[in-house]
Amino acid sequence: MAMLTGCGSPGETPSGPAPSGKPSAWTGSGVQPLVSLKAGVEDRVEPALLPKDIGMPALEAVSLDVEGLDDVASGVCGLQRGNGVYEGMFGLRRQWRGKGVAVEQFVSAFGAITATKAIDQVKGSLACGSYRDRSGEHTEIATHPVDRFPNIDGSAMFCETLNARQRICTVLLAREDMLSRVTVQADDHAVASSLANSVASRAASALEKAW
Repeated sequence: MAMLTGCGSPGETPSGPAPSGKPSAWTGSGVQPLVSLKAGVEDRVEPALLPKDIGMPALEAVSLDVEGLDDVASGVCGLQRGNGVYEGMFGLRRQWRGKGVAVEQFVSAFGAITATKAIDQVKGSLACGSYRDRSGEHTEIATHPVDRFPNIDGSAMFCETLNARQRICTVLLAREDMLSRVTVQADDHAVASSLANSVASRAASALEKAW
């Protein structure tokens, strides 16, 4: 099974001076303006990550413990940075593996748009039917009910089939300026959706405690 590498289509953050002038300069680049971020938000990202020992016997952390990653909320249906779609800042991810499954969590901060708005952008893109990215052909894209968690401002869950074989289920959670994404890739459709909800419940608790 190929290990998950993040569901977005991250580009490199431009170097040099930040865009200036009209707000459309930020909108077009899709890079969060630092002035839009709350003070100290970077200190909440790692506490919102689940621990390496996730507390689920069937899952073990991969050798990569934590990796920095700026990414959009999700790359489903070709969603990518630019034209009002922003990458989260100070992003971190952690990954785990189990028998027939791969799990990834990604946490980042939003400011120019709220984390809930970033999730709404994903919800608005889910009707594409199918798309192709570097992982292959994605089909059978469908929304799924997501459990309700206390103190979570926005959420969404969707599943898709990769290369007609594996099922990928993604849960997005927002609290104020923080977004947490849980992605599960499994050989079995039912396992993918069930495990995604189970890990998301833990991710919601971690997100709540990051303040």
